[in-house]
Amino acid sequence: MKIAIDANQANKKIKTGVEKLSFDLIKALQRVSQKNRFSNLNFTLISQFPLQEDLEDMPPRWQSVQDMWRHPFWTQSRLPILIKDYDLYFTPGYIPPLFCPVKSACIVHDIGFEKNRKLYILSDYIKQKIAFEIVKYKADIIITPTEAVGEDIVEKFPVLKDRVYYIPIGIDPDRFAVRSRERVEEIKAKYELPDKFLLYVGRITEKKNLLNLIRGFIRAKDRNNIDDSLNLVIAGSIYSQKYFQKIDDVISGRDDMLYLGYVKDDDLPYIMNLSCSLALVSFEEGFGIPVIEALACGKRVLLSDIKVFKEIAGKYGRYVNPEDIDDIAGGIKDVYQGEDSDFVDDVKKYVINKYSWDKIAEKYLDLFLKL
Repeated sequence: MKIAIDANQANKKIKTGVEKLSFDLIKALQRVSQKNRFSNLNFTLISQFPLQEDLEDMPPRWQSVQDMWRHPFWTQSRLPILIKDYDLYFTPGYIPPLFCPVKSACIVHDIGFEKNRKLYILSDYIKQKIAFEIVKYKADIIITPTEAVGEDIVEKFPVLKDRVYYIPIGIDPDRFAVRSRERVEEIKAKYELPDKFLLYVGRITEKKNLLNLIRGFIRAKDRNNIDDSLNLVIAGSIYSQKYFQKIDDVISGRDDMLYLGYVKDDDLPYIMNLSCSLALVSFEEGFGIPVIEALACGKRVLLSDIKVFKEIAGKYGRYVNPEDIDDIAGGIKDVYQGEDSDFVDDVKKYVINKYSWDKIAEKYLDLFLKL
């Protein structure tokens, strides 16, 4: 069986969200595919640009094709020609060609644009709407990172029921183990991190609801609910300049909030280990990779009370109404606690058992074998 995998997202230099997922999944598929029971599977990574160093090394039965033809509609015009001799086309980025000549599988990360239009800028809404329309009509397999997203799709489009499969996103738990003290201190100095901080990781966009998190943090401090020395550290690239300006207007002049911008993937585990806890009070999510990464570090997580977060974090999350500033403030107080060795050991076992990338990659390959 010959499988073509779209590596364009994984091949980007700066990887957040879908790009990071695509890269980690491809690397896990490369490791797991070497097992004997997958020996009849052959893989080709297809990209528009030469592969970056972290993707260049190919294990047995893997190869790559770089197509240098530059065109804004490359996926719809050029890609079908490149994949016509394969048995399956898989795209972690979720847009298959409209005229796909072979069976296709894709990941749909969420359909928040269908549920809450106001959280998306017009261009992003149109892009995601068109992409999902193509998925609806062309994808043979639709993979969702949570059961909640699958349920949303089937509820709105019942005809897709037999094509929707749930496979979670994974992480590498070893990357988030406590590192050497020396390296931790280097990262702390590099980013000028405070001694105690609540951490936000994610794009700066309206659906992430960062503004309400900031307001909740301020209210918790104003009411003396939390230690005055606690800071809020924000890590993530700006996706909506208009929304970021609202945030900047609030945090400017405060000495208890720090915006780091985009953080290199290699540095993130250290920053998470230095934090007191993670806070994400998003209105909509398809998964929430930082949540699992924080749990892998043994950190408590403050999360919005939405189906996706309750599914992935279970009993280990402290859930709040994302629209209620008082509730968020109370949640911040609850997660800001001292070390709890029983919690740390328990939550790390939970992550390893449920979200190990190699276990998840096997589920993908087993699904491909059934096609």
